[in-house]
Amino acid sequence: MKRQTIDGQTGHLQFNEEGDRLNPIYWIKNMQQHDIVEVGYHGKKGSEDKVLNLRNSIVWPNGTTDRPEGVKISKHLQVRLGHSLTV
Repeated sequence: MKRQTIDGQTGHLQFNEEGDRLNPIYWIKNMQQHDIVEVGYHGKKGSEDKVLNLRNSIVWPNGTTDRPEGVKISKHLQVRLGHSLTV
């Protein structure tokens, strides 16, 4: 699958020479009252820059939408996947 484009269920998927997906979007989901709710995404959609976009409130383990003291939400989220080496 290295360096190719395929049609996926949600649009085109592109991969670089190393086989990593280009411009991925990660959907952020939150368990709320026995249901999983999509609260936002991280990535690039259309012409916008890569962003962390929270569209709905996060319900924290204490049951409120108020961020607990000491919990920090990163505005510069980076997702890094490790590469395995074959010897």
